This record gives sequence, C-alpha cells and structure tokens, in this order.
Amino acid sequence: MATIAVDGTMLIVRLSGWQALFALKREIAVKCDNVESVGVGTVTSLAPNGLRMPGTYVPKVIAAGSYWWKGRGWSFWSVRNPKKAVDIRLRDERYARLVIQVDDPHATAAMIEAFAIKRDMDVTSA
Repeated sequence: MATIAVDGTMLIVRLSGWQALFALKREIAVKCDNVESVGVGTVTSLAPNGLRMPGTYVPKVIAAGSYWWKGRGWSFWSVRNPKKAVDIRLRDERYARLVIQVDDPHATAAMIEAFAIKRDMDVTSA
C-alpha cells in the first residue's frame, strides 16, 4: 500500500513492492503549497484517461504509472481499488493529478487538507 506523508513543506507519496514495480516509480514529492484539492470517492473506475507512459494498465484490475492527457497534462495513478483512492489535484507541478490507493483514504485526505490546503488558506487570509 502507498503511504502519503508531509515532510516540512513537501507532500511525499511513497510506493513499495508491487505498487512501485507496476508504476515504475517509488516516490513523488510535491510542494504542499501546490495542492489545490483532495477528494475521496471521486474515482469510480480504473480507467485513467490519456496515454500511459510508462506504467501498467489492466482493465478493472490495476492502473499504475504516468498518463498524458492532451489539454489536461500529466496524471499519476497507483490504484487497484478505486474505493480506497485519494484524488489529489495540483498546480505548478509535473503532475496535475495524483490518484493513489491508501489504507484509509478519509484519514489521508484529512491529513492532506490539514497540512496543505488549510495552510494555503491561512497564508491567503493573512
């Protein structure tokens, strides 16, 4: 299972074992300030749009790796069960979207909101 953590000003996604093998990537780091939103329950199927480069896709089984969708940019997926996925939207990063399966998507989304999105709101309201 992937882990998502905040380390200082960075949001770190770490993949291990089979997830890293299928996605052809072990870690993604993005600035917390660049997190626009995080959702749970927004991913309803294992059908990422776009061209997979590189990664693994087996319909209804797994979506893992980088996907290019013209007009929307890059997204990164590491999902076998869409019900356990967090959908992280980003700005000013290589990936515009991270879709990551975690053990507890609601707790992970709350943690991301507390450290990344809330922090962004505090800066703009000050």
